[in-house]
Amino acid sequence: MEAMQHDVNTPYEELQAEINKKIYEFTNCRAFTIAFGRAMEQHLIQLGIYKKLTTKWLNCLDIPTKDELAAISNRMVRMVEQIDSLDDVMYSTNTQHNQAMNQLKLVRHSFEELRSVLKTEIQELKQNNIPSLEADLKNLKRLFQIDYKGE
Repeated sequence: MEAMQHDVNTPYEELQAEINKKIYEFTNCRAFTIAFGRAMEQHLIQLGIYKKLTTKWLNCLDIPTKDELAAISNRMVRMVEQIDSLDDVMYSTNTQHNQAMNQLKLVRHSFEELRSVLKTEIQELKQNNIPSLEADLKNLKRLFQIDYKGE
């Protein structure tokens, strides 16, 4: 069966090879290269004209051109990058703020504990101070009485 397929395709392959050979002979010369180069230059000139006309029509209809859309697209990409950067900055700032608030809570809690301890100590000192002051006053009185009697 493969022999049949091979036999069926052989004439087409030979024809294709012969056509390729003729094309190569026709295009492998200086005249064809020069003519092809001129045709390409004319084609590029025509494309430039079409581009100018298209741009004029788009401007008249107030429709953005391909270049304008590309510029807008680039600008949007830059803005998205800036937004992402700002988002990162805000996240880190928020994290730092939360850490600072947690530290402040700890400091406030420590302050309240210290304040309550100091309050109780002050109350104890006041209660102990009054009797000790009274005793000190009595001692001073006695001293003055002794000194007064002694003179």
